[in-house]
Parts: sequence; C-alpha cells; structure tokens
Amino acid sequence: MKGKGCSNCNKTGYRGRQGIYELMLMTSRIRETLLQGASTQDIRKAAVAQGMHTLYQDGIQKAVRGITTIDEVFRVSKREDE
Repeated sequence: MKGKGCSNCNKTGYRGRQGIYELMLMTSRIRETLLQGASTQDIRKAAVAQGMHTLYQDGIQKAVRGITTIDEVFRVSKREDE
C-alpha cells in the first residue's frame, strides 16, 4: 500500500500522525534479569520472549492493516534479529 498524495498532504501520501509503540512491562523475570546486570539485549530478548511487541512488529501490523506503509515502517524503525 502506498499513498497517492493530494493537495491536502502536499503529495506525500500521509495525513495526520499515527504512532508505533513498544511497551515493556516489568515482570518478575525481567526484574531478575535486570538485577543480575544483564545487557540491554538480554533484557530485550527476555521481554520479547514474554510477549512484548517491538516497534518494528507494531509498525508491520499497522502496515498490514493499511494504516501506514512498509516504507515508513522501515524509515522509522529497525528490524531486530529475532
């Protein structure tokens, strides 16, 4: 999906703003990982393993639903090695 553009959007194909979000809930497992001095990558892996959706995943879901485009998701987020 790609916006065609018009005079309202200045030929960009985008109108308004829609956020993509990532929310990590502090669980006992993540808290324990943190207290053990784990790296940010290890903490992130633990959060994803417990169901956290990343910015990239949220963006892809919104692109599939037609809210944004894949190009815009690639522009504002990075794909993680999962």
